[in-house]
Amino acid sequence: MVAASSSSGELKLTTLPREILLQIFDNLRPGHVARLRLVCRIFNDTIDDDRYWLTRIQRTLGAKLPVAETRCENFHPNKLMDGIYFESERWSNVNDEDKFITDGAISHYASVDAVQLFRNSSRRKFCLSGARDRALKLFDLAAMRESPEDKDAWLVAGKEAAHEGWIWSVDTTNCGAQVLSGSWDSTISLWDLGERAFERISTAKHVPDGAVTGVLIDDNVAICSKFHSYITVNDLRDGLKTIARSKVHTGSITAIAKKGSLIYSYGVDKKLKVTDRRNLAKPLMTLSVPASLNMSLGQGLAYISTSSGFVYAIRADDLSFSHKFKAVATGRPVRQVIKTSGSILALTQLNGLKAFTLASTPVEFYTSEKFHCEPCRFDYLDGDVVVGCGDGSVAFWQCPAAL
Repeated sequence: MVAASSSSGELKLTTLPREILLQIFDNLRPGHVARLRLVCRIFNDTIDDDRYWLTRIQRTLGAKLPVAETRCENFHPNKLMDGIYFESERWSNVNDEDKFITDGAISHYASVDAVQLFRNSSRRKFCLSGARDRALKLFDLAAMRESPEDKDAWLVAGKEAAHEGWIWSVDTTNCGAQVLSGSWDSTISLWDLGERAFERISTAKHVPDGAVTGVLIDDNVAICSKFHSYITVNDLRDGLKTIARSKVHTGSITAIAKKGSLIYSYGVDKKLKVTDRRNLAKPLMTLSVPASLNMSLGQGLAYISTSSGFVYAIRADDLSFSHKFKAVATGRPVRQVIKTSGSILALTQLNGLKAFTLASTPVEFYTSEKFHCEPCRFDYLDGDVVVGCGDGSVAFWQCPAAL
């Protein structure tokens, strides 16, 4: 078919058949295609069709997306396609120049079990870390790029003896203006990260519930999981006073995540449970799952990383099984899994960091070199990755500046 031309004899792009327009769009970056919607009504109608993006995603992945992802309330296939493209470009451009590892005085002196990446109100990226040396530290990712040889400039602030026990979990709120930390000493502490970094606002101790294994900030409350099987809700505005408390598991709780008012928790009783923070008395849903090292939420799915090398994906809305895949062929443990904007990242015990496609049958498309020591915990934000390590160091894979 030959496209119609204007009276001047020039071929108009808008007169091309839809199938040819789509072939042209397929050769453009997803973000660029999305902006073409502003050109004219024809382009807008063509690009605004979710079927186009779903077809393009399926061709890119070589398989369909998990049903739970497509049914999530905030699912936008054009944004997902952009995320898939970004992640593919991000991991294909990895090189040694993008990697930074803390050492010397700015490192911790024991295993780093808690890390979190965040942006401040000026959109500058930082990393918060907590470790078994009982210290909290704050690193500036921009300073790493600006002063790669001056490692002292990377460390913005530190708080020695922040707790009397190992620090196992941290969370931030208000663009990093405040920090919540949880420790093996059964305490949670709220910190101000203003001009006087790590100024303690309040502390609460929950001796009967044992060590604090996880902390999350949700609006004006702190959600805490405990070694002695309890979940508590504490008021951030009232000295961390406990406003709700319930025994949710029959053993230590090793991971928590939240979605709205719902709390997802995993314990050594091998149960994944969902409770409502407004009424902790009775779990809404319970599922028996394999022995896990960690759990996280991402776009309609709960990801369970196991000690056998498998990753299980469970539908978050009803805890039904979605799919599973083997992240480590040798069966070695998967420490943690994070769903990014366009990939699944798995931190393995001995085989480095791995990136997988989002399909129901995920395909591995990137594997890092092995870590210089055993990794403990990692976090991801807009292409940047941070890994807390067993020797007290913190390793950063920064997204290439070109992206």
